Amino acid sequence: MTRRAHCAGVLGFDIIARYESQALFVSTGGYHSHVGLNTWDGGDALPPPPGSIGLRHFDVRLPNTAELDHVTKRVRDAGVILEETSAGVLVRDPSANAILLTVSARVMAPS
Repeated sequence: MTRRAHCAGVLGFDIIARYESQALFVSTGGYHSHVGLNTWDGGDALPPPPGSIGLRHFDVRLPNTAELDHVTKRVRDAGVILEETSAGVLVRDPSANAILLTVSARVMAPS
């Protein structure tokens, strides 16, 4: 599965900008860019080894449990492995980056 298919099709983000195969910027609600993905470190770069310094995961905060259930179903239907945790649903993108799907008590509107 491509990063584009994972972010747009599975997680439900809107594609805001795409720079050939080098970068993809996605968001929701018409915001200019919530998440940027790129291959500037190499399209076949390996994930960092366990215990190294770096991003452990990032949160995607959904407005309610119904939306979390809807996204979780899309993840399962796409055959993406997920892990249900006390904090939310943990999924990995095609580059092995961890994404925690969770319900936010307060969702901030774009400014």
